[in-house]
Amino acid sequence: MHRLPKNADIEVKLAALLHDVLEDTHFTRSQLSEMGYSDRTLNAVELVTQKSGDERSYAEKIDGIIASGNRDAIQVKFADMSENTDPVRLAALRPEDRARFEKKYAVPKASLIAALG
Repeated sequence: MHRLPKNADIEVKLAALLHDVLEDTHFTRSQLSEMGYSDRTLNAVELVTQKSGDERSYAEKIDGIIASGNRDAIQVKFADMSENTDPVRLAALRPEDRARFEKKYAVPKASLIAALG
């Protein structure tokens, strides 16, 4: 969430906080909705969630987020990538892992920047 633009509204901040909940916990969208999270927030969360059985490449998944036109999801995914490629975080990795992360995120990150304008 702290990687979002300073002017990001609460819906985007909540989506950023929840971005891994659907794929990493037992919680469902319905349960999150019952807790009071809005459709806007949950739509962004669903768009950035890695779905079981999704055979698309990472680049294809990013293209799907961009194609959705959901600016909230695009911002959340860019913030997530920015966290994953933070130089301090990368410095703690083995050189080969650091190179793999840098390569994995370079083009998709640039695509998200372009989509955000």
